[in-house]
Amino acid sequence: MFSKLFRSSTVPFVAPFWTSVLVGAALATSFYVIILKTPLSHPLLNRYALCHVVAVVSVVMFMIALVSIVQKLIAVFLQMKLATKCCQTLDELALSAANTSPIDNASWLATLWKAQTTATCHSWFGQRLEAVVSRQIARGSCRLLDDDLHDLADKDAQQQHESYGLVRMMTWAMPMLGFLGTVIGISNTLGQMDTKALASGSQDAMNSLTAGLYVAFDTTAVGLVLTMATMFVMFGVSRYETALLATIDDQIAKKLQGLLCEREEDHSKDIFQVEKTVRQVTDQFLVAIDRVVQTQATIWKESMLETQQRWTQLSSAASETIQASLTAALGESLGKHSADFALAQIEGVGQLDARYQQWQTTLSEQTRTIHTQHETMATTVSLLRDLVERCDSFRAIEDGLQQNLARLTDVDRFHDAAICLAEAVAVLGTQMERAGYLGKQAVRRSNHAAPGTSTLPIRKAA
Repeated sequence: MFSKLFRSSTVPFVAPFWTSVLVGAALATSFYVIILKTPLSHPLLNRYALCHVVAVVSVVMFMIALVSIVQKLIAVFLQMKLATKCCQTLDELALSAANTSPIDNASWLATLWKAQTTATCHSWFGQRLEAVVSRQIARGSCRLLDDDLHDLADKDAQQQHESYGLVRMMTWAMPMLGFLGTVIGISNTLGQMDTKALASGSQDAMNSLTAGLYVAFDTTAVGLVLTMATMFVMFGVSRYETALLATIDDQIAKKLQGLLCEREEDHSKDIFQVEKTVRQVTDQFLVAIDRVVQTQATIWKESMLETQQRWTQLSSAASETIQASLTAALGESLGKHSADFALAQIEGVGQLDARYQQWQTTLSEQTRTIHTQHETMATTVSLLRDLVERCDSFRAIEDGLQQNLARLTDVDRFHDAAICLAEAVAVLGTQMERAGYLGKQAVRRSNHAAPGTSTLPIRKAA
């Protein structure tokens, strides 16, 4: 089935998409039937393949990618055999080629190649050969054979790289699904976790927690393992395809270079003919350019004269129109401006009169206020003058009081001295009486003694 499929394929390096999807889904279904319904199931295999829906989807994607890679591997193996057969056929055709021009050889080779078997014509080698020869026939020359070979080789290399789009998508999606399973497992574990039972150290709570974490990390492990396996297989098949592509490039370039390239003598003759032809074409081109330049100069001269005349007419007409428009617009604008200016002048005079009356009223009020303040200041000055005179009188009274106070101070000092003298006389009399110099005398009170003062006895000497 695969041989017929890839021999009838007309697109190199491309595996059928729907075939990969359907066969991969069927293989995934068979895998789960085997591990569930037969004695071949293993606990470890059941744990990782059936831990979560995410793991099941990862397995299905792996099967699809594996089927696509296997299809490409079978196709490359078949195309390698067909490339060897095509090389032998091309060698046989090259031996029977006549010594004709390269274009005739290309046409002859295209005719004979279409007469080969369907598998040979539709092989990747046959498609490349047919594309190269068709370009030479369509161009009518084989001078750009190397460029065509490189162009088609790059095209096939790009197509070979793009053919792994489905596999690259699967290798990207599988680890992402593993991480998604981790997130889902951890979130379910945290959502169903009983904090009270966990705090009490219950074994059931710990078992539920570890079960949820098992699911989370198992899905990631499944995604990563399947991704690595897919990448290794894809790398091997890609290297095999690259080797086939290099073989096709080398063989076609080697075979067609000897068959379609021109001989040196013909090439040298053709070079001289081309040089002569180029010289003739160049001379004719220069003559044509000279004629075109002269014709263009004449056309430009006539166009400039016509443009100048039209510009003069348009300028005069535009000047008259602009002058009339400006006159009308300026007259209307000046009339309106004069009316507006007269109205503004009248309004300004009225406003100035009103302001003048207001200023006059204000000045009269200010004058009356100043006169009142002047009278008040005169009264205040007279009162200040009386106050100064009274202050002078008060100062004179104050001086008299100061003198009286000084005199009173002197009287108090004399009184104190008299009291001290009287006490000294009394003490002296007492001492003299004790000494026997004086006899006892009656105390004679002075009528002029000041109240509150004591009178000393006056004794006569014996």
